[in-house]
Formats: sequence, C-alpha cells, structure tokens
Amino acid sequence: MKLTSDNKLINHTLARALSVLEVFSENQPVWGVREISRHLKTNPATASRIVSTLQAADYLEQDPQTLRYSLGPKIVKLASIYARQNPIQEVAHKVFVSYSNRFEHNFYLGQIYNFEVVYLTVAEGRGPLRITVPAGGSVPLYGTAIGKVLLAYQDMGYQMEYLDHVKLEPFTGKTIVDPQELLAVLKEIREAGFYINHGEYYEDIGAVGMPVFEKNGSVRMAISLSFPHHRLLENKLNLEEIISLAREISSEITQRVYSLVG
Repeated sequence: MKLTSDNKLINHTLARALSVLEVFSENQPVWGVREISRHLKTNPATASRIVSTLQAADYLEQDPQTLRYSLGPKIVKLASIYARQNPIQEVAHKVFVSYSNRFEHNFYLGQIYNFEVVYLTVAEGRGPLRITVPAGGSVPLYGTAIGKVLLAYQDMGYQMEYLDHVKLEPFTGKTIVDPQELLAVLKEIREAGFYINHGEYYEDIGAVGMPVFEKNGSVRMAISLSFPHHRLLENKLNLEEIISLAREISSEITQRVYSLVG
C-alpha cells in the first residue's frame, strides 16, 4: 500500500489498519499479532488493538485454538460486491472460454497492484498445463510475462520506485535479476507491444503477455496465454499465432467492456 506521510488527507490509524489487512496473502494466510507487529515494525500493543477492532468488524477472524488470525467474512462480502460491479472479470472469462477452441492452455487477466500482479480472472485450458493460480492470487511483476507487460506500461518514476522497493531474485536460471537489463527489456516491450516469457518464472512454462488498454491509453491490466514450453520446441505451437491470438483477445475484452460501460 503506497500511502505517504506528506499527504495531509491520510488518516494514519486507518492506514495502519489497511496495512494489517494487506499482510494476509495466499502464501501466508494466517498471522499472529506479534508476527504482524514485527512485519509492520509497529508496537505490539498497537497491532493488537488494530487486530481486535478488525475482528470485531468481521474483517478478521481468530482461531480459538491457536489464537492466530485469518481474513474474515466481511472481506468475502466486499470482494463479491467488487466482482459484481466490475464487469471486466466476467467479460474476460467469457472471452477466454470463447477462444478455448483455438488455444487449449491457460488464460489469465491480471491487474497491477502494490508492486505485484493480482489475477482477476483465470481460465484453465484443456491441455496438460496445470499451473493453478486462483483469481485473487498474486505474483511478482518482474518474473512473469503479464507482470513485465504491466510494469513496462507504467511511467519511469513508477519503474524506478519499483526497483528501489523490490529485490530481484531468480526463480529460474532465466529470470532477469539485473535492474538495468530489466529496464532495457521494459523499453523493448513498449516498442513491441507484448512480451514472451521463456521459462523465467517456471522453468518449463512459456507465456505471451499483452496489455489491455483503457480509453485514455493507460494500462492497469494485461492478459497472458501460458503453455508448456516444450511444445514450442517440438513445433506443436506457433509463437506468432499465439501473439496474434493474445492481441485479438485483448482487443475483444476492451471492446466488450467499453460497450458495457459506455
């Protein structure tokens, strides 16, 4: 969460409460108060008061045996409201399904948030690829095709801030971990309009990432089409066809959303 102290409109107590909610993730869905305190570098008593308040409002729930906390039912309710009032998730899923006869592997729609990709819509294909990322899951921007596309279409200020905050660590031997090399790749993505990942996040998984443009030309969301990399090597997939298909899908999602929101 990017809330700066120079913004006079910020309620700092509320900001700390939101920071507590944001520590919960797919990788660590359960936390103790002292863990939250250490993670956020705040006083344990302050963390305890915030957690108790969030629990009382059903944003968190506590396991009576372990006394540790997880996200509560109010979060599910808000997520459901968001999904209903934001048409792009449903639109993207319908578009993905309509193209499944032309691409048998996985489709993803993701949004840039808090220096990560948050997946909004996921459609698994009929093929052997079984890398399951649920909607709501997140991955690093620099390691994936969809993430690099999203990062590439942000301004230089955001990119430099990203590099200041995120340590680039390898996921495979092909992951780009040199900041200058990454910046050069981001420039190439803007020029090409897409990105091809050859095993940078998962060794055997390739992907094509494509931006989803908003009316003003900005990019907050992108799609990716993922596939087993060995099928390229065996000439069972045509990379140019996948790029063309990704561009077609991105365009159709954009057109359908605009037709709904006017």
